[in-house]
Amino acid sequence: MIIAKPNPQTLFSFGIFALSSTVIIGWNASIYFSSPQPMWYNFGIILLLVPILGYVLYRLFFQLKRIEIGNNQFVIYFLFSRKKKTYSIESVQRWTEHVVKVSKTSTYKELEIVFTDKRKLNIGKKEYTQYESIVTYLKKKLAGKELKA
Repeated sequence: MIIAKPNPQTLFSFGIFALSSTVIIGWNASIYFSSPQPMWYNFGIILLLVPILGYVLYRLFFQLKRIEIGNNQFVIYFLFSRKKKTYSIESVQRWTEHVVKVSKTSTYKELEIVFTDKRKLNIGKKEYTQYESIVTYLKKKLAGKELKA
């Protein structure tokens, strides 16, 4: 049984970014609303950081999941909504591993699994534990459904 959980370092960095962005937005909002003539960049900072913070919080809470793979099935637990979705191994339509070279020494890897009900499961190497074990399992069990990227 392979259990892939969110990487603690990734959660920590998302949390630090969310906390610092909230402080910066609050500080600029207090300046913008309390000053008789606020500077233009206070509004610009608020306008820039609010959507970015919203996306980070969405990724942090609503897309957080624990994935269990084994016994010819995929079980996905959505941690925030407490929902559970189970797929059999036959319901995998295709899977692919995307590898993007970020710099000369590092690469970004993401695994995309598409099920027959058109739902996608994306697993990033930096975001989840047990990434290599999942790729090995898929190559062993579903080698014919791999789509080369």
